[in-house]
Amino acid sequence: MRTLCGVLLIALVAGCGGNDKPTPAEPKTPLTPTPTPEPTPQPQPQPPPPTPAKGDTTTLPPPPPTPAAWELDPAKHKIPTAPAAGSLGKAAFAPQAEFQADTLTFRAYGKEGPPTHVLTIKLPAELAKTAAAGVKVVVKPDDAAGPNLPVVAVEVASEKKVVEFANGFGLTLELGKREKGSVPGKVYLSLPADEKDSQVKDFLAGTFTADWVRPAGEPPGADEVPFVQGAVTVAGATAETKVRVGYVGKADVFDSLQMPFAGKGLSGWSAHLKPRATQYAAADAPDKAGRYEHTRLPAGKYLVFATVADTPPAARWVTLPADGKLTLDLAVDPGKAGKLAVKAPTGATGKVLLVPADDAPVPPELFGLAASVIELDADVRDGVARFDRVAPGRYEARLGELSGTAEVKLNETATLELAPPKK
Repeated sequence: MRTLCGVLLIALVAGCGGNDKPTPAEPKTPLTPTPTPEPTPQPQPQPPPPTPAKGDTTTLPPPPPTPAAWELDPAKHKIPTAPAAGSLGKAAFAPQAEFQADTLTFRAYGKEGPPTHVLTIKLPAELAKTAAAGVKVVVKPDDAAGPNLPVVAVEVASEKKVVEFANGFGLTLELGKREKGSVPGKVYLSLPADEKDSQVKDFLAGTFTADWVRPAGEPPGADEVPFVQGAVTVAGATAETKVRVGYVGKADVFDSLQMPFAGKGLSGWSAHLKPRATQYAAADAPDKAGRYEHTRLPAGKYLVFATVADTPPAARWVTLPADGKLTLDLAVDPGKAGKLAVKAPTGATGKVLLVPADDAPVPPELFGLAASVIELDADVRDGVARFDRVAPGRYEARLGELSGTAEVKLNETATLELAPPKK
């Protein structure tokens, strides 16, 4: 049965040669040769495939696989070994898979932008609890809808609606054991034919590996190391406040995620840099704390940060070992800031870069990227680069090979003079 609900948030012989005999004269009247009929080829019987003799270990080639098709009866489901594919909304459907909380989601994308077709299978509560250890579920089209039956939903972006199926579909679904942030699976799902267009028979069949997205309240596990996670607070936050959490590592290891700071039950996930992932769970209220996680990062040095528009960023350097499990809380406070005046040598021009100081030297390529991401840079004007809103703490400034460090204090203006490196 199809019911409508609101739009969810959330790929060519010519012969030639010599002849010693004289060539006969051309006849004055062309002669038309009588064609000789060609024998009609008769089909030849094909020998049957050889039967291995008793004791013969010869293996005959398997027959070609039969392509999957729409089939409501689970008793006839033969799940292909090929990647899951099918048809959805009169279009070919070859999706990516993700599992979060109690829902298995298949998304297909166009050349760019958000997904064009989405199919979800929401498991019953009891099945969802054991999904990490592996589950199998079979649903017949005549099973009665209820709390023990999965719910299937289809969203086609061009139609701007979600169609939900509480029953009437045929499903065979197997989920393997969760390991290293993913879960293997097999699926054969056929939805009831469209009542208005009997040619619309949506189905999905094959194997997949789904990204496992942990529920927001569940801490990272051992299969997600190295990771850094912690709380985020924003002083004076409102319902409209947005926060950006992220990290900067080597030139190709950085990511950020911007979300509303507060919103009960709201969470976001960035995984376009797989296997790395960034997750943010919004605070229940503006005066509470949100939580961030950066998981499966390569071991190394990172600047971890949280920023709010027009507010000094909260940022700290951390070093993650291969088995690192670090906790770093970040507090963004627009009311706690100082100023910094960076003096450059006479004639020096350009943009001064500023980042929190670290005990170990920061490589130039990482230093510049970090300053750009947390938006701490200023042009030299009249020999000085000025930073008017900087969170209290120790900072390092660089301009080419010139550098210097200074301590910024609350409601005070610190100064530092850039100098060339010591020889």
